[in-house]
Amino acid sequence: MSKCSKCNNEMITIVSGRDYILKCPICNYEVVSTKNYDYDLDETKYTISISPNNEITLTNIKFVSKLIGENFIVSKEALIEGRIVYTGYAIEILPIRRLLSDNNIKYNVSPEFPY
Repeated sequence: MSKCSKCNNEMITIVSGRDYILKCPICNYEVVSTKNYDYDLDETKYTISISPNNEITLTNIKFVSKLIGENFIVSKEALIEGRIVYTGYAIEILPIRRLLSDNNIKYNVSPEFPY
């Protein structure tokens, strides 16, 4: 257990999302730290692309259109032929990858994505 540097009382640990807080219940002194995950610190540039030959549905076309900021024709072609969607760091790729998976769109990440 940690002791408060102000009053020497036992501090309590509070976890809030990615934040770890040590707080003294007596004097309210706090020490806050943020947990970093490996993907937060990964400086590799990744490219995520839609794989060719995805299912062509109105829902998929609308989703891809919104994701890549293009019209329906370009979005339909992206589903059929494949297309690079985004290039960025792991922390940026993760939510795009989740969206593609949630919408059953086949995709690739290059180089190999370890997360």
